[in-house]
Amino acid sequence: MIVVYYQDVSAPMRVNQELDRRYSRRAHYNRYIFSLLLSLESSLPPEEHRPMAALAGVDFSAYLAQRHENLGEYGGEVLIFDQFEEILTVNPADTDARHVFFQQVGAALSDRNRWALFAMREDYVAALDPYLRPIPTRLSNTYRLDLLSEASARSAMQQPARAAGVDFTDSAARKLADDLRRVRVQLLDGSMGEQLGPYVEPVQLQVVCHRLWDQLPPGATQITEGQIASAGDADTALAAYYSDRVTAIAAETGVRERSIREWCDTKLITEQGIRGQVLLGPERSEGLENKAVRALEQAYLIRGEKRGGAMWFELAHDRLIRPVRKNNTAWLQANLSVLQNSAAAWVKHDRSEEFLVAGSVLEEALAWAQAWPDDLTAAEKDFLEACKHLRRR
Repeated sequence: MIVVYYQDVSAPMRVNQELDRRYSRRAHYNRYIFSLLLSLESSLPPEEHRPMAALAGVDFSAYLAQRHENLGEYGGEVLIFDQFEEILTVNPADTDARHVFFQQVGAALSDRNRWALFAMREDYVAALDPYLRPIPTRLSNTYRLDLLSEASARSAMQQPARAAGVDFTDSAARKLADDLRRVRVQLLDGSMGEQLGPYVEPVQLQVVCHRLWDQLPPGATQITEGQIASAGDADTALAAYYSDRVTAIAAETGVRERSIREWCDTKLITEQGIRGQVLLGPERSEGLENKAVRALEQAYLIRGEKRGGAMWFELAHDRLIRPVRKNNTAWLQANLSVLQNSAAAWVKHDRSEEFLVAGSVLEEALAWAQAWPDDLTAAEKDFLEACKHLRRR
């Protein structure tokens, strides 16, 4: 048996850094190499960071050599390239820059003490073929990491519990896995239905199991179907996670919580109750500021995918649709005024006249609007005008 010791395992590197036009005209500047260098710099203490201007145009091998001089003894290293499909999706037309990138990476990997791990979606692997000649192994060694199957999800529940002296019963684990892998599909008659999908979303499994574990009674040695039901179903756990993250994102970004919730409810979920998609805009995406959109992505509530050179966002999984809608409905009823809730119902029903209000309800709505004029949306202003027009009639 041969044991190889690697002194340095790099932080995961991404190639998704946007083109920095301050440096794009510099000789030897390559946006993808620049992105790698910024990823590696982020793993260093702040006082050791180089200025961004000093990194633009630096050769990858030269940077690694300088990095090892600073580290001292060199026992070999492993470079980790994460979400590597982005080399193809960030800018599909950027062929020349990709060739330069692979030449520099290949030169760095010609050092026999340096290895690399490329993690990427398998549907993009074949598209790398035109660029692999500079890579020493041509990426010939591959390992397919499948999504989390139902059986693997049960193992992820049962084995840690067993190590802690708790028996997570087969029936309970199977029930929870089946609950989390439900997906919505369109039936032959056009209606929507649910069926068991092949995979479980790991973050959702973690959220639900964390809640379940926290609510176990002291000294419990077994988790049964009954305990899963008493601790709250998956909908409850996922709704609580969604609510906590949206509240935190609103506080972090300064974007109103109501705006985030309504965006998730109306832009990411269609009238038919399936996932919708939103195209990333320059500053806002379908009305929501991109800083909030990116925060939702980082919380694993939504996911982005590059298609045809454009970024699209959708809910991370069908299993989030019902908890998101249920939690949004409860939050809106608890936090919005009579005017806001009435206007929302009016808009939802195609601005039907039967959903307009009159009498004391209208007077309360007008008083609220006068007290909080900055909180009124365009739709709420239209609603008030329609109510006043009906009253005049």
